[in-house]
Amino acid sequence: MRPIPEHPDPHTFYRPEGFDGRRDYAVPAGYHVIAEDAFARCPYEHIHIPWTVTQIKSGAFGPCPRLQRITVDPLNPVYTAKDGILYERWTHTLCYCPPCIERVKVPRHIRCIGHSAFRYSDSLREITLPDRLREIRPFAFDHCTALQEIRFPAHIREIWGTAFSHSGLTHLELPPVRCINIAAFAGCKELESVTVAEGTQLIDRLAFNNCTALRHVTLPESVAVIDAGAFGLDTALTDLLIRRHVRVHDSALRSVAGIRMEWNGRVYDFDPGDVPMHILRERIAGELYDEMTDSMLTAMLHAGHRGAAEWIRQHRHRRDYIENRITAGDVPTVELLMTYPGLFDKTNIDRCIQRAIDERQYEIQVMLTRCKHKMLSLQNTAADDLRL
Repeated sequence: MRPIPEHPDPHTFYRPEGFDGRRDYAVPAGYHVIAEDAFARCPYEHIHIPWTVTQIKSGAFGPCPRLQRITVDPLNPVYTAKDGILYERWTHTLCYCPPCIERVKVPRHIRCIGHSAFRYSDSLREITLPDRLREIRPFAFDHCTALQEIRFPAHIREIWGTAFSHSGLTHLELPPVRCINIAAFAGCKELESVTVAEGTQLIDRLAFNNCTALRHVTLPESVAVIDAGAFGLDTALTDLLIRRHVRVHDSALRSVAGIRMEWNGRVYDFDPGDVPMHILRERIAGELYDEMTDSMLTAMLHAGHRGAAEWIRQHRHRRDYIENRITAGDVPTVELLMTYPGLFDKTNIDRCIQRAIDERQYEIQVMLTRCKHKMLSLQNTAADDLRL
């Protein structure tokens, strides 16, 4: 809950003065703005908006767990209400739905689901979106844990970041939006499968991060980039096809259960903790590694595929790529080196430590020193026991 400013605006409603057991509350006429968190954790079941209010800031009503309906003075020039749900007239936006409502059919003229419109609506089980809907804004369905299914209109243009984070969705068929934005579906613990339509180009950072039940993902050929952490921590994910032209961020696949890669018309399977390189070499054609991009190799390492680590260790130009990432201050890459201590030799690590000292990257220096000690403790261990 935000504190009331030391010098409050007399035209802004910040918070009811006290709770006296009433179930209904009417914002006094004369206020023009309702501030963020104005009704956070209030016990009211009904809130009335006067005609003078022309701006309601996002998050003004949440979380307000007992709220069942909102009403608006008919003379209000900006806002209106229908079936207890708050709308903005001229922008055709659904602004806020009380969390006690279980089923919603959004009117056909609505073009936008507003910021935090259904946030913490843990009773919402069913929603019907109109064909004219164009965008869903941040946190719109955040923590809607009872919402298991949703059908998106075909011509929606934008699903903003965090729009469905921590929701209860189980299966997704996404329309052809250009980008699946930052953390749009992060933390959806019940999500099992995702199908993305042709036309989507970018899977942005953390888009499906920490979706621990996610097993199957179907991406179209139009996807060109999978950004940092997009499928990170999706520990059940085994069915994900990465095509040759896709640029994959290093940490995009961290801790996934497995991936498939399309290369020169063939598909190769990689499981976490893959077999040592001499066996892996027998399974796949040599041209796969000859043409593998730096970012793809590092992504495989982050996902736990030891065969890629062994290959990088034997190809100096790839080791130079990893070394440059480390000396640029990339902490995840240093963590990667600590996971695979046989990736570099003592000379490589000493050079990285000296460069870290020169660049005053003391955190990197400490981590590399620990890695060096770990490597030295294994110096009498056979190469096959390094578990690369």
